[in-house]
Amino acid sequence: MSITVLASFQVKTEKVTDFLAACRELTEHTMKDKGVLSYELQRNNENANLFVFVERWESQEDLDAHLATAHIQKAFPIFLECCQSEPVVQVFSPAF
Repeated sequence: MSITVLASFQVKTEKVTDFLAACRELTEHTMKDKGVLSYELQRNNENANLFVFVERWESQEDLDAHLATAHIQKAFPIFLECCQSEPVVQVFSPAF
């Protein structure tokens, strides 16, 4: 069963460039991870500092493996430094 993740980030204005650089590097590595179906960073049209990763994974196991990778472990502290508040991560499974 596939898994969808929505990870939202409210980024400090002065940290947007750093955040985007970290996201670009993370995405390059993540697209090579086993089980990734899609991994896209979206920017809110009304709030330029609000970003969301929209991720699709083949399975929970693939998502768990991704969360244990060196590239995600490297990105997390940067994300926390760049954000105004804790990121909001939601995990979804198909309803039917």
